[in-house]
Amino acid sequence: MSKVVKIAIPVPTDQLYTYTISDDEVNYIGKRALVEFGPRLLTGIIVADENLPVVRELKHVIEILDAIPAFSNALLRLTRWISEYYMCSWGETLKAATPPSMSPETQIRVKVLKVPSTSDFTRMRQRSPLRAEVLNYLSTHEDTISISTIEKKLNNKNVHSAIYALERLGYLETKRVLKKEASLKKIKCLQVAKHLINDDTRLHQILDKLEAGSPIRARLFSYVYMKNKLNEYPVVKTSITATQSNHSHLKYLVDKNLLQTIEIESSKKNSDDKNNLGKGDESSLELTQEQNACLNIISQSINDEINKTYLLHGITGSGKTLVYIQLIRKTIELGKSVLILVPEISLTPQLIDRFTSTFGSQISVLHSKMTDAERYESWKNIHNGKIRIALGVRSAIFAPLHNLGLVIVDEEHDSSYKQEAPSPRYNARDAAVIRGVFENAVVVLGSATPSLESMFNAKTEKYELLQINQRADGANLPEVTIVDMCNITKKGQSKSSFSKIMLEKIQAAVNKNEGVIILQNRRGYSTSVRCTSCSHVPECKNCSIKLTYHKLRDQLKCHYCGYTTKIPQHCPECNNKKYELIGFGTQRVEDELENLIEVNNSKANVARLDNDTTSKKGSQRKILQNFAQGKTDILVGTQMIAKGLDFERVSLVGVVNADIQLYLPDFRAVERTFQLLTQVSGRAGRKKGQKGEVVIQSFSPENPAIKFAKEHDYYKFYEQEILIREKANYPPFARFVLIEFYGKEENLVSNYASAFYGLLPKNEEYAEILGPILPALSKMNNYHRRIIIIKNIKKFDKSGVKLRKMLRSSLLDFKLNISQTGVMMKIDIDSHSTI
Repeated sequence: MSKVVKIAIPVPTDQLYTYTISDDEVNYIGKRALVEFGPRLLTGIIVADENLPVVRELKHVIEILDAIPAFSNALLRLTRWISEYYMCSWGETLKAATPPSMSPETQIRVKVLKVPSTSDFTRMRQRSPLRAEVLNYLSTHEDTISISTIEKKLNNKNVHSAIYALERLGYLETKRVLKKEASLKKIKCLQVAKHLINDDTRLHQILDKLEAGSPIRARLFSYVYMKNKLNEYPVVKTSITATQSNHSHLKYLVDKNLLQTIEIESSKKNSDDKNNLGKGDESSLELTQEQNACLNIISQSINDEINKTYLLHGITGSGKTLVYIQLIRKTIELGKSVLILVPEISLTPQLIDRFTSTFGSQISVLHSKMTDAERYESWKNIHNGKIRIALGVRSAIFAPLHNLGLVIVDEEHDSSYKQEAPSPRYNARDAAVIRGVFENAVVVLGSATPSLESMFNAKTEKYELLQINQRADGANLPEVTIVDMCNITKKGQSKSSFSKIMLEKIQAAVNKNEGVIILQNRRGYSTSVRCTSCSHVPECKNCSIKLTYHKLRDQLKCHYCGYTTKIPQHCPECNNKKYELIGFGTQRVEDELENLIEVNNSKANVARLDNDTTSKKGSQRKILQNFAQGKTDILVGTQMIAKGLDFERVSLVGVVNADIQLYLPDFRAVERTFQLLTQVSGRAGRKKGQKGEVVIQSFSPENPAIKFAKEHDYYKFYEQEILIREKANYPPFARFVLIEFYGKEENLVSNYASAFYGLLPKNEEYAEILGPILPALSKMNNYHRRIIIIKNIKKFDKSGVKLRKMLRSSLLDFKLNISQTGVMMKIDIDSHSTI
């Protein structure tokens, strides 16, 4: 007997697909199922059953892949909500929520059935050399071989046709099989022989004997024994290095059955923590009165199991992390689990170290640097309840935690929480609020500069606002000086990218051995290069963007597609041979500071923190550790230095150019500038009794973003900016929807965008439609782009139901009546960018 089930398949359609499973399957909702989907084998999720008679034509599920459902009912609800709100398929959303190794892929493997006679093989070699080459190679192997292996061995990517021709002739057999699931690597470790570990008398005798014969062997044996007593199994290589022994010493101890080698699955969470930036266990630190007040209010909701969303607005340095730590501890004590979201793992290493230093093995960190096997191992430990605290970036919103009691979204304003590509294009902060509703958990959104949307929700009592207005440990907010670069430039007082006042303050801080942070939110050496004769600026050949100059490699680079080239020897417009550097990047700022600032009559130690210096594993931690320890005097960087850094030695922050993103064609540009300036300013003066200073250089000192950042006044900024948003019908008063068309042929892209625009209903009070528009970045990676913008007015369509109905109807008309060959389309609900 069989039963009928609905399965969500990871393909871009709204449809669920019907299959049959064995009637004896129980508790199958939420389990992974391997199914035939056309010519492919795909992994879907069983999301519902059907009380229908089995139809013979229905395909049967090949295999149920889980003993226990991979998705709880709450996670099925969350993924369904994401798919409906952000207009993508449920199957795509469920795939995004599943570790890569849990979506088994198939491969085609080939096996020889018979070998032709010598004469037939000779004729084959003459008529089709590739077939003969493939068959000759396969005939030397008894087992099946994957097509990818054949391609690699023969150095030929076009073997498919030859293989299928040989199959039709009966020489070969092809079979589609599942690839082996990823597994953690095994590492060789050491342990004292089991028959000795509890025999203290025998152990002392062995140590005495080893000491007399070979102190090095005794040292190695003692090292392993002490580690084992701490329930640790040291790696072979580490043990030899730590005891200054060698493999011959180890071989002797193993041969004498004193030590044994064992294989243990490797895990990054057990890696060396010499560059840990945490402060140790902070759970016992005393809280301020304001911190305690916030803690007590939120804790009450957790105790009462009442779903509520809190916006925790704490100024920079106010100790929000300590409140988080206490909330996590209380939640765990109640037997519940905790989810912590951070913007980007690479941008918040110190924050992560503070959590892991406090909670140790109770916490699992999920991030993009993990291998597929490590991701699966973390997922499995969370799913089976071994781990009850999950910390990660936006995709961690899908962590399979049980009995969820608390969700924390740190730096909730950060745009990194918005998934841009591929689908689903969700906002993890908003999904966290919804997950809290579905699982009756408490949600805490924390920030020193909350997004206008979140503050509006707090002001309208959708969230409860909690405030921490004083810095922890009695430290004061830094004094901010704005340098008007228009006046400085006119008077000729600026020296390169720095004003005189900034240089003087940097030198003074370095002389006192205090840390200095310099923000220049643009990497590279110069923004661009320009012909001195005709002012031609080289552009990327793939994107409509100027190329940035990188000095170290003496090349021009596109930061969108990665294209690189040398500075032209001759200007393509006027044949001039001279170019000049325009603008400043972090490389140039670093160079100038090394030449301008001295400490003890020598160059100051300057380090740079941006994407170019942190590409190697561990490089970011090393840079930050050197700065924390005073080995580096000045840290120059992009926005990476504005988040999550808490170093008491920093007394000065300098902002070279505060206007970089202020005038971008994006309605959030002013808000983002204010947030960045406030956040980076907050790195200064975190030590009690220390005078923190900030110097901001700007050509627009009267802009609200600059003016209110100087005053540390978030609420005045909010009040002014929210009025502008309301008048213009921008978020939070409307949903901002971006529909993008892109393809290789510009005319085709333009025509399809216009055709879709024509299908959208006009004059609806709930939707303002603009377009098709040529975006600022009209070509990216050789794809031409056009966009349509829809402002979905919330007072006429509170939950966006009318918007989604309109879009689905227009999409259906578009697919039925207009060919879409050569042009792709994506819909981004609550888009964060128009560029």
